[in-house]
Amino acid sequence: MGCSVELCTCRRKIMAALQDPAQLDMLFRHAEYRSMLNRIAKLEQDVTDLKKDMEELKIAVNVIRSNYATKADLEELRTELQKALHAQTWRLIGFASLLVAVVYYIARNVH
Repeated sequence: MGCSVELCTCRRKIMAALQDPAQLDMLFRHAEYRSMLNRIAKLEQDVTDLKKDMEELKIAVNVIRSNYATKADLEELRTELQKALHAQTWRLIGFASLLVAVVYYIARNVH
């Protein structure tokens, strides 16, 4: 049965490691080292992705902040609302006075 060169080499290393505890320890350390490198590479990629996401969030927050109402905007709105309520109050008072005058005229002059 034929096997690939890499597979045969790997089998030989494992068989030799099973015979020699120092070799076995080195084989495990190599596997742990490769595993650690893979995990570090994944973490580096995750950090890169997080940095991109953070930049997008900063841009979104800046857009939101640019649309905030300032104190001056709120004061202007407050003044405008107060003027509108004042004008509406006087319109109601004028209408009520006119209505009273019309009713009084009708009551006095129309029989």
